[in-house]
Amino acid sequence: MDVTTARRTSAIVGALTVVSVYFIVSRLTNPVGGAMAGIFLTFHPLMSHLATFAGSDAVLGLLIGIAAIAAYCLADRPSWLRAILLDVILGLGA
Repeated sequence: MDVTTARRTSAIVGALTVVSVYFIVSRLTNPVGGAMAGIFLTFHPLMSHLATFAGSDAVLGLLIGIAAIAAYCLADRPSWLRAILLDVILGLGA
């Protein structure tokens, strides 16, 4: 297995995690709060470590963020499709 490829994948997943945190915090506060949370997470030492580590921890963080966004969508307009989508995302993170 090529370690460089795995690390690049983790870096992309880490960037997507920052984007998901932006959307979650923007919904809870405002876009400025979302940007601040994204900047904080980008430079946090643990996030820097996980984004350069060829492991599955970064993917779990991304799935948690996507699950939170899916839960907000389900709370806004409940439907069976959104509930199933949330269940699938939670199952992927398990």
